[in-house]
Amino acid sequence: MNVSALAYVETESTDPGRWASFAPEVLGAPLAGDAPPGDVEVRFDERHHRIAVRPGSADGLVALGWELAAGGSIRDAFDELAAKGLDPVWTTRHGWSGAGDDIVAFGDPFGYRHELVDATEAPTAPFARARDIAGFLAVGHAVVGVPEREEAIRFYTETMGFRLSDRIDVAERGLHLAFLRCSSRHHSLAVYRSDRPNLLHIMVEVAAREDVESTLAICEERGVALSEVGQHSNDRTISFYLRTPSAFEIEYGFGSLEVDEDTWEVGALTVTSEWGHRRNTQARP
Repeated sequence: MNVSALAYVETESTDPGRWASFAPEVLGAPLAGDAPPGDVEVRFDERHHRIAVRPGSADGLVALGWELAAGGSIRDAFDELAAKGLDPVWTTRHGWSGAGDDIVAFGDPFGYRHELVDATEAPTAPFARARDIAGFLAVGHAVVGVPEREEAIRFYTETMGFRLSDRIDVAERGLHLAFLRCSSRHHSLAVYRSDRPNLLHIMVEVAAREDVESTLAICEERGVALSEVGQHSNDRTISFYLRTPSAFEIEYGFGSLEVDEDTWEVGALTVTSEWGHRRNTQARP
């Protein structure tokens, strides 16, 4: 089984309504107009939504949705997961399902729920940006905590078809990460050492560096900017981090690296950024 892209991120919040102004005014991302009552669904392209925020008793991750690679069969994926003892189930997701249960869901060993979708069957609709930016290229990756990095690498590569791009170890910070790709994008999933399941951040890629700078200015004015602009050492993304109304952050960036599968070699790095990304201690909760 192989996945090809992050399809959507499903979350819960004690107050989803906080996203109703945050998404369009800060991110430049409009809302889906037909979200269920109390829900907020955030759009970044012609897909129905890429981030969903549902009412819940606490802020947290519900599921990571993944698009199957071209030519992949959703039925074959179900059978493969069942054969591996992962107890998949058929389910639906608002805005991504057709007439019935056509999404495969399963849990991984680290406490996360994954959902597989056939993107060729998912609905689309015309898209317009919520403010004056060049546009969005992708909701590019999610970063989650796992108890043991190498075990996570084995699971995601052997079960979902990811490839390891590189590792970063910053000993003095106790930071140990691995970056996994499922397409030419340097990574669509990253894991870091953590004692509990945790969605650290979601990366949103925009079409122009100017969009990063203008959005940073908005975030600084609102007190939600968590870092200055910087460039990562591995995927070369120029980005900054911002606080969302939920328990996770967003990395808002431009220029993410695409990997040449024929020449790429797994790297071992000791810094996360070539420059910048210093944290802003003045950010408001």
